Amino acid sequence: MGLLPFIGWLPSAIPIVVLLGAANGMSTLARASIVSDYLRPPPLPGSISGAIALGANGARALAPIGSSVLLLGPESYERLFGILAVALLLVSVMVLLD
Repeated sequence: MGLLPFIGWLPSAIPIVVLLGAANGMSTLARASIVSDYLRPPPLPGSISGAIALGANGARALAPIGSSVLLLGPESYERLFGILAVALLLVSVMVLLD
């Protein structure tokens, strides 16, 4: 997220693509282990994983619409991605403090 404001600079696209691919692969593996770690024994692991995936994929589906609505305020993608990077940093700090 922190690299997205620099997407107009072509060399920044390579680490963005690599990190995005790694994050997507890691989230698939983490989702399965989170369900089994927190719910012993998992009652219906498939339905729980499906509910988690619904939230994650729903957010991905709504992201283009949400970003275009958010773009109306800052009026540039660089500012929008900067705002989203700051929001991600704040949420990450809150998760770590929890």
